[in-house]
Amino acid sequence: MGWTSHDGLTDGGRRYFALLEQIQQHRKARNYPAMAACCKASIPFLQSLAERGVPPSIPALEYGVGYWGEVEDLETLRWVRQIVLTVPEISRDWVALIDETMAFASETRALRSTLAPFLASNPRFPKTGEAIRLAAAHQPQLQKLLPFLRANPGFPQSKVRSAVGVSVKEISGLLECLEREGYLRREKVEGARRLSLSE
Repeated sequence: MGWTSHDGLTDGGRRYFALLEQIQQHRKARNYPAMAACCKASIPFLQSLAERGVPPSIPALEYGVGYWGEVEDLETLRWVRQIVLTVPEISRDWVALIDETMAFASETRALRSTLAPFLASNPRFPKTGEAIRLAAAHQPQLQKLLPFLRANPGFPQSKVRSAVGVSVKEISGLLECLEREGYLRREKVEGARRLSLSE
């Protein structure tokens, strides 16, 4: 009985695999809160599954830990860690990742706190961990760039440095993140990339 067979599963094992299907469906639909709820519901069944051997992957942990880290849900991460510690077959591989995720979430939460005035004056700024970390690293540049782009939508990217003293090359990772988050638009108009905020 390996991980591809559902023969001989306990009720807990059958419930885990039913939740696993829901995890995959919600993830595919990008319904991350529902995915995380299914991940959380499946965590208590890890012990019964470990009795079949160590699975090749554990989506409830992979996706759940990533999600809870991103939303800085330290309480759930601590709860998951406690359960994983009771399953020796998987604890060695997963406790370190959970600890790393908790440290990342704690650090992001602290950065968010230090950025409170900036975030209050820019309420539509993305709140993801990546955006918060990049904003903390580039706050002086953002405090120049964002008001300028609000006043000058569609400004040519190549002229940003001369206009506000901010090197686009220096903050390219931040701009890419803000574009992915839908906060910044970069459009090519007449051969020039132009920047606008989506506020």
